[in-house]
Amino acid sequence: MEIIDKTKEDWKPGDVLKKGTSFALVVEGLDSCFFLMNITPNDTGTFSLNEGNHWGVDANLKYLKNFHNEWHKVKAKLVIE
Repeated sequence: MEIIDKTKEDWKPGDVLKKGTSFALVVEGLDSCFFLMNITPNDTGTFSLNEGNHWGVDANLKYLKNFHNEWHKVKAKLVIE
C-alpha cells in the first residue's frame, strides 16, 4: 500500500483539482491573480464560464492552496477532437 501525503502537493496553473464531485482548473488571470475555475460538467456534459463561476482569488498560489486545502490534484488529460 502506498501512502500519499496530499498536503505536500504543489499546484501550478493548468492543474485539475477535485473536491467531492466538483472539479476545478487552477488558472492565472490577466491580473496575475490565481483562482480555481469551475469545470464540473453539468447535466449536458458541458460547463459554464460565467462570471462568478470560480472559487477563491489570491495573488499567491500558496495562500490559495492553503485556504482551499480540501481540493486535491487529480490526473487529467486534455482531449481535442
